Amino acid sequence: MSDFNYKITYTYIQCFPEIDSSKKKLKKDTINLAFQSEPSEYEIEAKVKDWVNELQTSVMNDIGCEIEFEEVIKFKKLKVVKGIEDTDLSGF
Repeated sequence: MSDFNYKITYTYIQCFPEIDSSKKKLKKDTINLAFQSEPSEYEIEAKVKDWVNELQTSVMNDIGCEIEFEEVIKFKKLKVVKGIEDTDLSGF
């Protein structure tokens, strides 16, 4: 289990080149990411970039949209009160 969980707010540029490549929009979104050890700002930014790139290749290409990471605006360490490693859902 990862002990370092962060809520990260970041911006990215979105456009639909098949419709109008000159209309690029700056969008803001948040993501929760987990780290094995206390991350530096560089590590947080690198992980968000990787996530955006993976999103581009796995989803956005299919709908004709291009997204590009812009910057990390802020990040906040999340407090995890109690975590479990294995989940038993047999009782449901």
